[in-house]
Amino acid sequence: MKTRRDFLKVLFTCLAAGEYPLSIQAAQAATGEGSPENAHGQAGKTAAKQASQPGRTLNVSEWFGDDFTIGHRFRNGEVPKDFPQQPERTLDFVIVGGGIGGLSAAHYLKDHNVLLLEQYNQLGGQARGGFYKSIGFSYGAAYVSNVDGIYGKLYEELGIKPEKLPAGDNTFFWNQKWYQGITGPDKDALYENFKLLMAAMSSTRKTLPEADTPQAMSGEALEKLDSIPLAATLKNCSQEFLQLVDSICKASTCATTANISAAAGYYLLEDLRSDNYCFKGGNPAISRALVEKINASGGDRLQQGTFVWQIKLNENGADVFYTSKDGQAHHVACKHVIVATPHMLSWRLISNLNDSMKLALMPFQYGSYMVANFLLTKKIFKGAYDNFVNTSHNFADFVISETPYEIAGKQFDNASVLTVYQPWEPGTAGRPLLLQGERQALAKVVNDDLSQLIEHLDDHLYEIVLSRWGHAMAVPSTGYYSRLRKIYAAYDGPYSLAHCSTQGIPCAEAAIRAGKFAAERARSMSTKTSMVVPLTINKSSG
Repeated sequence: MKTRRDFLKVLFTCLAAGEYPLSIQAAQAATGEGSPENAHGQAGKTAAKQASQPGRTLNVSEWFGDDFTIGHRFRNGEVPKDFPQQPERTLDFVIVGGGIGGLSAAHYLKDHNVLLLEQYNQLGGQARGGFYKSIGFSYGAAYVSNVDGIYGKLYEELGIKPEKLPAGDNTFFWNQKWYQGITGPDKDALYENFKLLMAAMSSTRKTLPEADTPQAMSGEALEKLDSIPLAATLKNCSQEFLQLVDSICKASTCATTANISAAAGYYLLEDLRSDNYCFKGGNPAISRALVEKINASGGDRLQQGTFVWQIKLNENGADVFYTSKDGQAHHVACKHVIVATPHMLSWRLISNLNDSMKLALMPFQYGSYMVANFLLTKKIFKGAYDNFVNTSHNFADFVISETPYEIAGKQFDNASVLTVYQPWEPGTAGRPLLLQGERQALAKVVNDDLSQLIEHLDDHLYEIVLSRWGHAMAVPSTGYYSRLRKIYAAYDGPYSLAHCSTQGIPCAEAAIRAGKFAAERARSMSTKTSMVVPLTINKSSG
């Protein structure tokens, strides 16, 4: 029986030698690592690719994104023992996690005594990013699909403007050719398949809510769709086309059509035909603006470089135990605690969480992904904003980070940033590869793959900036919205959850909804009023 160690040995031996006889999927097949085949029997069939410059060394950054060290100490029970017995201070609210969900909660509670505790030195969670020659780029997600209701109101408050992407803002590499948008000549096989896809969705399109909150995604028709995989509803599409749809789904959910719930899949695929928007700098523009607004409200509210080890609920609120950047142990009390972390961490953090909530949080699976930002000294690819490839490639898609600047009228001739997304499904090799952390090897896989699609890539490559997300997102597999509704039914104490995966498919909009819900629930419970009902978001809300 082949082991994970065997897989890593095969892959990294090949990559270190510069031979490239195997892609990541082919290495999985050679060792038996991961699923034996994907939804359409393609894993392990990727053709061998020879590196354009065997043995070369790429200019690769240090890792951004997840640092597994302290998280694995927590998972293994290596909790510090020297926390103060009595709380150092009492606050209205403590927020654990500084992604968009936690920052949104802090923003909506900025008139109260709030402390937000974030593990990393940069706030924003997966909405963190960097800059290259005045181009802001994202280490994670990079666009939004809704700027109405509470989202538009928040962006206006923050003073940031989303740029509307042009119609047909996607291209697709299919049959060795780039295609623009999802509509075109009927005689073209790709567009024929897109017509079949949209026809399969037509009967439910009108029933899809504006936002996929757990409550909005209830009802007999949607609950039935949530109980079956997306692939079961797309039987008229060709197998080759479904490989492309697999990549589209994996790019946003780390799941293929065989695993993603049909309800989640239909909601996700609406992005292909609806208006989309992006900020200058991607979604990190949202987190930066939130940080600026919260800091302007006064007080040392945002603490970075911390780690929360335990939360204990009590009749008056909660006690929170954490270590600060300097390694000192701290104990603070609050009327209500907001936990903006993935479910797999939340149920472990709250030591006396009720069994019903634990059971509601435990079943979720998490996909992983790597983001490779290619910093280029010249604009050499002039496609659409988002560019998808099928599953014969290692990555799923890439976006052009300077697009929102160009929409606003600024041109970049001597700089470009391509943000490339490499997702992995749960149970495959992604997480051990990212934990192993062989930056050169992983960067070469993506670089050589991307070079097959973009000529002269190496000639204009300045640096590859790598980000790793080991537990990137809760996968919306069958029964996803049913599981989310169980979370809301299990609430029973002075805590609220503000992670995006409590409010629908993980994305910036879901994080904002989660933050607003948690803030409203925290306020209502801390004043001993009745519990607020979960948010229902629509275009007219605000």
